Amino acid sequence: MDNLKSKVAYLRGLAEGSGVNESTDQGRIFKGVLEVLDAMADAIDQLQKNQEDMEAFMDCIDEDLAKLEEDYMIEDEGIMEIECPNCGEFVEYPEDAVDDEEDTLELLCPHCGEVVCVAEEENLDESDDSDEEDDD
Repeated sequence: MDNLKSKVAYLRGLAEGSGVNESTDQGRIFKGVLEVLDAMADAIDQLQKNQEDMEAFMDCIDEDLAKLEEDYMIEDEGIMEIECPNCGEFVEYPEDAVDDEEDTLELLCPHCGEVVCVAEEENLDESDDSDEEDDD
């Protein structure tokens, strides 16, 4: 950015050194062009500073998001995804939510509170068997 401002300053010096007279039409035009170039250089300088600030801010957000992902994201392995029949939202549950000691499993939708899935132990065992058959 300093390069642009220095070029405008160089042109201003050339104009003053060559005796451009502001009383002539060409002199007023040249002076006006230099003022516009000066204002543009200042505006571009401010835009670059804002861009740098925005990039630093986005980097901070990216780092914070990465930390949140590390802390709270569950890996896809061992996750069941079920669509709620009531609200249509997809709900993820860890597969280990299925407790072998209980005969019936009810999973509730965190969005609407309705029962998403009711599975009895026999059905769970059958689905495990069908998964094994699909693998063959």
